[in-house]
Amino acid sequence: GNSNSNNKATNRNTCGGKNDQGFDFLRICQKAAFFVQRNETKKAIKLLVDIQRGHRNKCGDVNYILGALNHILGLIYLYTEGYTVALEYFKDAVRIRSSSLDPDHDDLLDSHSMIAISLIAMADFDGSLSKLQKVLHLTRKKYGYNNERVAVILNNIGICHYEYGGLLAASKTFEEAVEILNGTTALKTESQQGNASSAIRSSILIGRCLNNLAFIHFKRTEYSEAIVSLESALKVQRRVFGNEHVVVRQTVECLATCMAIANCGNKKERRN
Repeated sequence: GNSNSNNKATNRNTCGGKNDQGFDFLRICQKAAFFVQRNETKKAIKLLVDIQRGHRNKCGDVNYILGALNHILGLIYLYTEGYTVALEYFKDAVRIRSSSLDPDHDDLLDSHSMIAISLIAMADFDGSLSKLQKVLHLTRKKYGYNNERVAVILNNIGICHYEYGGLLAASKTFEEAVEILNGTTALKTESQQGNASSAIRSSILIGRCLNNLAFIHFKRTEYSEAIVSLESALKVQRRVFGNEHVVVRQTVECLATCMAIANCGNKKERRN
């Protein structure tokens, strides 16, 4: 085991890694991110593809940096709705990363997860659900059941269940995700080691899962439950974003609609 791990570390550090003085991967990523933020995605893609080509010529077709470049290119194409191209980049990232990383390494699991996200975007819910179930198994095995990474995967699985028409399965999955995130956020808030950005990220995830759960309750005509979920989401979102953010406004509109429909239903029941 130790010899294999040392070889992997050597491969990662001798070509585009810490010991490669002529290669600043972080600076390249920051420059690509700058282009994306300015909506100059073509410049970002050209930069990364040029680096990728040069790095492949120098270091071969399979190495750690190439896997990372493929993953980042996949993210950019996913952002620009080039789902088919994104999927191929993520598949290449998995192929390359699998050669040097353990099956449960976070980077490799992230690339697998992004394949699943691309498949959701392409309406291949069967393929996405299959991929997500495998990632969920590995993530639970590594981190346990009550981990933020597990909750994120469950949220995506819930989306697949909904698209299949499995409203009950979707509801149960979103509920589990919310329960996990509530627990991890409480731990981060209480912990001396917790940091503000991490707690904020968890709060955003909770709001997203609660909105998804509310939508499922609404589709099942469970309006009271939908209202409870939306009110909980709104409380979290206001704490993070304030009152004027577009996410908060959207939740307020959904809550108002749900309350109006529930009120109409109650009036009909009283008349009957």
